Amino acid sequence: GDVARGIGADQRIGPQFLYAGLGWGGSCFPKDVQGMVATAQGLDYDFGLLKEVIKINEDQTNHFLDRIENRVGGFEGKTVGLLGLAFKPNTDDIRDAKALVIIDRILKAGGRVQAYDPVASHLVEDHFPAAIYVNSAYDVSKGADVVILVTEWNEFRQIDLARLAGTAKEAILFDGRRVYAPEKARAAGWEYHTIGIAS
Repeated sequence: GDVARGIGADQRIGPQFLYAGLGWGGSCFPKDVQGMVATAQGLDYDFGLLKEVIKINEDQTNHFLDRIENRVGGFEGKTVGLLGLAFKPNTDDIRDAKALVIIDRILKAGGRVQAYDPVASHLVEDHFPAAIYVNSAYDVSKGADVVILVTEWNEFRQIDLARLAGTAKEAILFDGRRVYAPEKARAAGWEYHTIGIAS
């Protein structure tokens, strides 16, 4: 919190990319980071720090899913609602999107996924036709054992959290992008969990 705010005060950096989350995705940044590692290897330098950064990014989603799975007692037979599928807001790009890892793991464990994204649902459906793609963010929570915020669309920032909680089977929210203030989510009826701060 304090360190991110301090660094983010520098206008050359800004605060928008300094919060803990599910990790990066997309087509450019992952390729660029891997390119830096390859360039270093070409110069006979083992860029161990950057390799660890890549590993942490890959592990972050699985660690988050471990926490969710432990909380709900396993994904088998559970309904999991996903808010967002694209790798970042304001795009339909799903390349290296964390939602793909999440859906794959839940379905393989015998769970049910119901997901909503303003623009990317049809692209994810090509990869995971067994998931259910709903027409509204509010439909994500209907009968859900847990809801996961995956992509920080502005639409989700402005959502009525109490209404969302009202249709969930279990009002358990895992915020993968630290969009919601914990006290606000809890006041709306959610058991709230996120990344980077104690639950």
